Amino acid sequence: MNKLTLLSNKYVLALSLSLAILLACTSSKEETTIKKEEETVGPITGPDNDKDDPSKEEPPAGNPNAGNPVVNGAVTLSATASSGSAYPLFTGAFAHENPDCVHSPFGPHVTQAFDSDLNKNVFVFHSHIIDDNDRCTNFDRVRMEIKGSNSKTEHKENEMGYYRWKFKLPADFVGSNTFCHIFQIKAKSGDAGAPLITITPRASVLEVIHDAGASSANSLGKVVSVPLAPFKGTWVEAYVKYKSSDNGSFEIVLTRVSDGVTLLSYNKTSGIDMWRTGDNQVNRGKWGVYRSKGDGKTALKDEQVRFADFCVSETSEAECPGG
Repeated sequence: MNKLTLLSNKYVLALSLSLAILLACTSSKEETTIKKEEETVGPITGPDNDKDDPSKEEPPAGNPNAGNPVVNGAVTLSATASSGSAYPLFTGAFAHENPDCVHSPFGPHVTQAFDSDLNKNVFVFHSHIIDDNDRCTNFDRVRMEIKGSNSKTEHKENEMGYYRWKFKLPADFVGSNTFCHIFQIKAKSGDAGAPLITITPRASVLEVIHDAGASSANSLGKVVSVPLAPFKGTWVEAYVKYKSSDNGSFEIVLTRVSDGVTLLSYNKTSGIDMWRTGDNQVNRGKWGVYRSKGDGKTALKDEQVRFADFCVSETSEAECPGG
């Protein structure tokens, strides 16, 4: 073999090794990028920054306390039947936002059903990734939520909010890499784009995220993150306590109903920004399924998320007891 052939072979070998290293680095970079998108850290920014549109709410009608009895000063909401629409129950203290404007043939997007695990009637929130959208206003996302809508479920500055409810994600639930919220604390006016707090299930983790809005320097971002798997296919009781203040407080505990095991907890007694500027401002809770249609990297699907036993108090945890 002559020197020219040897030299040529060396160049080919060197080129092959360089190409292999380049491909390996590119693959590793892509995997890291996907991982970061899947478990985003930081304040809530981007496509889920939307203000509530009162014109898109289903307003309270009829008896202001229909479906929302007041027990010991707290407002409660529970399913009353084993089938049929739940919309008639969302009156008085709660309003609802639905995708019926675009997907009316399906019927009501919150129904009632008997649940054998809880041995009671519960709410079923239906979310269709293709057929639904966000109230015929935003078309890159889907929304089916209920939210506080009167003085007992909306909180002024320096007022306390005590919430308790139950939820159950499907065993095969798929979270979005962009945003997917099953609970929000949201300002009603003014600086009301991003929610103050969300419970956000992603592909492999469940996060609790804080956003201070225009005062972005005060945003805590992801305050806690735990594996999503323990939340799938089982009932979870949620407890939230917060003070609506620039120097506010926030506490959350998520407990598995079947055995009482705490799956997530976080408590900040002061120094968390839980108030936004705005005319006649209030904070209120929102429950349901609000999610992006996706970024093309995760195959999202239709979901049915169950909820039960909502309770809202402005006085004490004792008015919304667990169990």
